[in-house]
Amino acid sequence: MHGDFYAHNVLRHPDGNCLLRDFGAAFTYPEGGGLERIEVRAFGCLLEELLERSDIHPEQETVVAGLWDLQKRCVANDVGTRPEFVAIHADLEKWATWASD
Repeated sequence: MHGDFYAHNVLRHPDGNCLLRDFGAAFTYPEGGGLERIEVRAFGCLLEELLERSDIHPEQETVVAGLWDLQKRCVANDVGTRPEFVAIHADLEKWATWASD
């Protein structure tokens, strides 16, 4: 768990690559615990910040709509309904493939 997973801890290079920094609050947690869902919420907040600042081209509207849906699921008030990172990863791969077609 990163523990401080927000935009201010993401360094972006002009070539588009990003690095996550500041692992001072990071720790590992046992599988099956509820801590992952807390980090998922932080990811949802980060995704919201990124989507709000993105230039959206008409051909990307379907992908962006899917990402907004993912964002809403990540910040759901009912913690138990938030996706796990393995599901988030699958969604992101799906949208990345769709966007590159």
